[in-house]
Amino acid sequence: MKLPAGRLFMRKLRQILFWGIVCIPVCLCGWAGARAGEMQTAEIQIRGRSYSVEIAATPQARAKGLMFRRSLEENTGMLFVYPDEEYRCFYMKNTFIPLDIAFISRKLQIVDTRQMQPLDESPVCSREKARYALEVNSGFFDRHGIQVGDPIRILECGFCSEPGP
Repeated sequence: MKLPAGRLFMRKLRQILFWGIVCIPVCLCGWAGARAGEMQTAEIQIRGRSYSVEIAATPQARAKGLMFRRSLEENTGMLFVYPDEEYRCFYMKNTFIPLDIAFISRKLQIVDTRQMQPLDESPVCSREKARYALEVNSGFFDRHGIQVGDPIRILECGFCSEPGP
């Protein structure tokens, strides 16, 4: 059965409108959300060696941290960036990797290091105020001779290296 030209035109118009108004924006929003969910990375330098780290600078990224991961590549980590310098506490809920953490002042100096055990929900708090925290594989600081007092440099990350208040 052949549709009259007017009805065929209306059917095609509805299909075009459906794809143009409903499906394309949904696809684009999903694509943008996936891009927005990607973690930013930066290069940091400690004791003359460079390391690649993921940046957790938003409340959502900081809350998730390294949760649900089963491994972390050697010589990498996650740098938590805060807008201010305060005492910081971390815990290992849903985190399956044993980690070391360095608390770092706004002047980019390591002020404390601690060890954290997988799935331990006890708070691990900084002994000094910190604007940054760096999580790495357990034993990383010992293997690389990194200790309290060492300065760090944050390279290739314009928004996270400026000293805060």
